[in-house]
Amino acid sequence: MKTGQIVAIKKLQHWKQKEGVNFTAFREIKLLKELKDPNIIELIDCFLLKGNLHFVFEFMETDLEAVIRDRNIVLSPTNIKSYMTLKGLAVCH
Repeated sequence: MKTGQIVAIKKLQHWKQKEGVNFTAFREIKLLKELKDPNIIELIDCFLLKGNLHFVFEFMETDLEAVIRDRNIVLSPTNIKSYMTLKGLAVCH
């Protein structure tokens, strides 16, 4: 379906289509589709194509890592603490 909306597509290569989507992946997809928050990029859809699983996300001009690495943006101690906390949380995930 063509909507004119610009999106970002993330491809997971070598997904074994004949095995289907495993339960963990299905649960994560379901959770991502339910997350609705201005601070979280929306998962619009996902599909299998030629043995690869594709995620269709809302498009963003940049990502958090690029903002953090931009030397023209000065981060406050609060920003740095938040970043460190989120990096630690990512390790737990």
